Amino acid sequence: MGADDRVRVAVAGLNSRGDSHVGAYLGMKNVEIAYLVDPDPRTYKKHLAKIADKKQPAPQTITDVRKALEDKELT
Repeated sequence: MGADDRVRVAVAGLNSRGDSHVGAYLGMKNVEIAYLVDPDPRTYKKHLAKIADKKQPAPQTITDVRKALEDKELT
């Protein structure tokens, strides 16, 4: 991985452990949260606000983790 490369991740289960993962990934250099995954779309708002506060690009919000797994650029 080069110095300019970013690791792209998906975070699933936003009412559970995923909440902690969002916070941890936002503190890591060169990590982009590409997807927020949860079957309950009401969970996205809080996490999207956190990501925006850190001046990070908004991730895609999806309800089915299989869509994220199809993304070949997801690490």
